[in-house]
Amino acid sequence: AILDKLFAATGRKNAEWYEGTTAEDAVSHCDWKYVSCRGNNITALELNQQGLSGTLPADLGNLKYLKELRLQSNALNGTLPVWLGNLTNLEVLDLGDNQFDGKIPEELATLSNLEQLVLEKNLLTGTLLKELGQLTNLEILNLNRNSLSGEIPQELETLVNLQEFMFYGNSLKGEFPEWLGNLTKLKKVSLSKNALTGTLPQLLGNLKELEALWLNDNALTGTLPEDLGNLRSVEEIRLYDNKFTGTIPPQIGNLRKLRSLNLNNNLLNGTIPKEMGDLDDLEKLFLSGNSLTGVIPVTFGELSELFRLNLSKNSLTGTIPYQVGELPEFQVDTFLFDQNAESLIMGTRQPTMSPTRSPTTSPIAHSPKEPEKVDSGEKSSSKLDTDVMASSKSSSLTNQKAAFIMCTGAAFALFL
Repeated sequence: AILDKLFAATGRKNAEWYEGTTAEDAVSHCDWKYVSCRGNNITALELNQQGLSGTLPADLGNLKYLKELRLQSNALNGTLPVWLGNLTNLEVLDLGDNQFDGKIPEELATLSNLEQLVLEKNLLTGTLLKELGQLTNLEILNLNRNSLSGEIPQELETLVNLQEFMFYGNSLKGEFPEWLGNLTKLKKVSLSKNALTGTLPQLLGNLKELEALWLNDNALTGTLPEDLGNLRSVEEIRLYDNKFTGTIPPQIGNLRKLRSLNLNNNLLNGTIPKEMGDLDDLEKLFLSGNSLTGVIPVTFGELSELFRLNLSKNSLTGTIPYQVGELPEFQVDTFLFDQNAESLIMGTRQPTMSPTRSPTTSPIAHSPKEPEKVDSGEKSSSKLDTDVMASSKSSSLTNQKAAFIMCTGAAFALFL
């Protein structure tokens, strides 16, 4: 009867939930598709992408044996019901990608067995509930793409089993939480597109299992800590569109699993450390929009997996190491150098190009990816640049690759 009310309340007919039988032949709700039971007790409802709409009926709060409630990607609305706190055996609560609004109810803090709380892509408002720190079994906390405000409460430092800390695209403010470095089981941290300030703590280096660090589009300041070099499992770092100063620490070269590094649009200065040539798995490197000086390290020619590189809008000098053009994966049409010295294209030996192949994997392909700016700061800065690139790309170049070198408002195309 409870599930009948669910389907009636959300605009679906229960006959659609039978699998391999008719409504007349079904003995119980445990025969229904997307319903799991142990004995006669319902333990899981998995109704993702089923076109459900409206509000959830309060009778669902009586499913005291329920361990998993997955209702992602529907059109459910209203406030998050307080009766969710009655589901004390719940281990997974996934209501992401719906239209729930209002505040997160405190009753969720009573779900002591909860391991996954996913409320991303809703219309939730208010501050981040400090009582969530009571959910000490929590492994995934995903509140991406809501309208949450205020500071990240320190009470969340008790979530020692947390593996994913996801708050992309909210309006969170205050200083970056130093205690985050004590949650040593973290694999993914996403705090990008908020209004966070402060510096990155050295404690971040404790996150030996971290695979993704997404902090772009905030107002973070200070220098990049040398301890970032301790993140030996990290595959992707996005720190672009902040206010970081100082030099790029050479310890970055220790991140042998790193596939993508984006430091675009900060206030970084000094030279590009030669140790970055030790990043054996690096596929994407974006350093545009800083104040970097000096030459491009010859060690870049050792980045055998590199296929996207943007060093534009700096003050680099010298020449492009010919070894870069020989990288087997390198797509030189994205090799941009706008606003650097013209001498960059005057290398003593013209680079050559081996046949390229498109990469088949993306960083952390096994997990949901956080949206990234399409161009990653690679857009041309003048109409001339745009016109030259457009005309060259439209040419019939069956066996040729074009390297576009941008230098103070003029575009140079080297056909290799």
